[in-house]
Amino acid sequence: MSWSGLLSLLVPCLLSFVLLRFSALLDPGAAVPRVKRSPPLPLRFRHDGAFKILQVADMHFGNGAATRCRDVAPEVGGARCSDRNTTRFLRRLIEAERPDLIAFTGDNIFGGSATDAAESLLRAISPAIEYKYLK
Repeated sequence: MSWSGLLSLLVPCLLSFVLLRFSALLDPGAAVPRVKRSPPLPLRFRHDGAFKILQVADMHFGNGAATRCRDVAPEVGGARCSDRNTTRFLRRLIEAERPDLIAFTGDNIFGGSATDAAESLLRAISPAIEYKYLK
């Protein structure tokens, strides 16, 4: 790759970083988000030394019962299988596997089309929250 090609990649990235990092300076009235940090918690291994991780990816949560099925078997068709089916499946999976850590990766909500993205995210991870506090 030539220097000009490398610069054409680096300059937009650097500019984006600077704009995002210092956007509060551009709007002095903007609130600066504060992140509450909790102390790091140690990983707890099982008595046999095992540590089970459940990775949950690409759930595509939307608007509850109104969410249409996508990428399903032809016999299911475009029925409204909804986020509730995903929630039930995730609960069964958590109960069966009893993981020590649940990692949510990928597109877990339809951010652009969900009526309330924060609510959709909370509903998507609620089985993990229930598992943590009810086990």
